Amino acid sequence: MGKIQTKDKTKLLFICLGNICRSPAAHAVMQKMVDERGLGDTFEIDSAGIGDWHVGQLPDRRMREHGSRRGYRFDHRARQFDPHEDFARFDHIIVMDEENYRNVTGRAASAAGTAAARSACAATRSACAAARSACAAAGSTTCRRSRAAAGAGTSGP
Repeated sequence: MGKIQTKDKTKLLFICLGNICRSPAAHAVMQKMVDERGLGDTFEIDSAGIGDWHVGQLPDRRMREHGSRRGYRFDHRARQFDPHEDFARFDHIIVMDEENYRNVTGRAASAAGTAAARSACAATRSACAAARSACAAAGSTTCRRSRAAAGAGTSGP
């Protein structure tokens, strides 16, 4: 299976642990950047969580408040990462920390071990720092605490 991409859109998926803080922040920041540049027709952006704790919930209230003060919109409902569907659907899967990276790459093998899944995981490692910056750009203190607790402040990819 090769790289899956519609002819017009590059598909990006941001992943964190629960999909209520870091990945929806990165999702919102990236969406705003894309929209401001008039590129909404060329990108599809989504986010997901490793776990299912928060499926269906809006992002954390504190993160939404901080982000909205900076012009970001948070209407995404949390969903759980599905390795079988998401590896096939998204061109780039961007994780928020090393633990997420290990989890996602570990699931690549169970997602039929396709070359596309292995390639998507390799790309996440180099994109980690950019996703962390997007989270920080949302300005959420909750985001910063979560990143520190997850070890995002340690040596990265």
